[in-house]
Amino acid sequence: MLTLNRNDRGVTLLEMVIVLVILGIFLALAVPRFVKTLPGMKLKGDTRDVVSVLRLARMRAVAERAVYGVYFDDQKSPPEYVLFKDVNGNEKFNAVGDDIVFSRELYKKVLYRRVNFLDYVALLKPDGTSNGGSITLGLSERSDSLVVHILPSTGRVKVIP
Repeated sequence: MLTLNRNDRGVTLLEMVIVLVILGIFLALAVPRFVKTLPGMKLKGDTRDVVSVLRLARMRAVAERAVYGVYFDDQKSPPEYVLFKDVNGNEKFNAVGDDIVFSRELYKKVLYRRVNFLDYVALLKPDGTSNGGSITLGLSERSDSLVVHILPSTGRVKVIP
């Protein structure tokens, strides 16, 4: 017959409380650090999204033999960008005349520090070239910033930290 010793019964309530207190202390130390890094992660995520949209615009321009553009609107809060097909051929963004593919907003603490595109529009052409330029994204409360650059001769998009 199996008999249980006093030590084989399981976990006591006191042991459970001690483990929960230790976990609480670790969480109290980890959460503020995570909160500080969250805006930096959002900046990197928004930068990756902008790069992806610019590359998508280049692929569509080459595949469809049409001019595509990305309009960076820094007047709205939060700032946004719009992928569009330049239907009327004026190489500018017209909300009424151009085909808007989609628009996206940036994270509330991410902003455009500098946009070096003519009329705030990055144009991608059917031969793979672009109008060239760069956009600098940064955080409103910190000095972190990332630069997305487009080469005019090849339309290649790259990030400069």
